[in-house]
Parts: sequence; structure tokens; C-alpha cells
Amino acid sequence: PPAALAAALGADKAAAARAARGRVGQALHWIEHPEEFAEYEEHRKRFFEIIGQPFYRKSKLAESITQSAEGADLRERVTHILSIWQLALYDILKNKVTEPAPARLSTKQLVQAEKSINEAKQRVRRYVQPRLLLESILLTI
Repeated sequence: PPAALAAALGADKAAAARAARGRVGQALHWIEHPEEFAEYEEHRKRFFEIIGQPFYRKSKLAESITQSAEGADLRERVTHILSIWQLALYDILKNKVTEPAPARLSTKQLVQAEKSINEAKQRVRRYVQPRLLLESILLTI
């Protein structure tokens, strides 16, 4: 049971185990590297907060993600963040999220966002401008 897991691991470790969605290796990695789990949680939180916001705020988020790296490092960073966003969408679709943001998205918007993320992950490997890819996804939410 979740309560027993939380007691055995500690709250942060139990949260990492839940967030890993059954991927034991990922859970263990996050437990051993709590800073990476904190980064995951931060990107997830920022994604939920940006839903339904005006485009200028979404554009600022895309800018903040892309300004600290370039080249292959930037493509890797963007792909990583897109994967986090994809998991956040999965949570919304599965009704596991209690944040108010999901109520603002229709099923059609969620499906479109998922499709946009998949396309962006392919395009970022083909050297398409990462900021434009992020902004195109953020336009759907």
C-alpha cells in the first residue's frame, strides 16, 4: 500500500517511486539522485502552471528552457523536457492529477498536445529550432 511505501522510503522517495510509474530502474535512479527528481518535479509543475496562460507567458517558458544550452546539449535538454510533459499529459488523461489545470483542457486539446509532443521529439533530432517546437506545443494548451 502507498502508506506503507511512504513510511518505508520516506515521503520524497515514495513520491519518486510513484512518479516512476512502475519503472523500477527510474525510481531507483531518482532515489539515488534526488536532484534529478526535483528537476523532474519542477518541469512538471511549470507545465501545469502554464496551461491556459496567455501566449507571452508560454513564450517566456520556451525561452527560459532554450536559453541555457545550445547545439546537441539543447536538443537533449528539450527532448528530456518533452518527455516530462508527455508524462504530465498522461497523468491528466488518466485523471491522476489533482491540480486545477487539467479541467481547463478538453480531450481534443490533450490529444493534440500529445501529438505535437511526439512530432516535436522527432523534429528536434532533425535540427528544427527547439524554441519554435516548444512554442507550437504550448499553443495547443
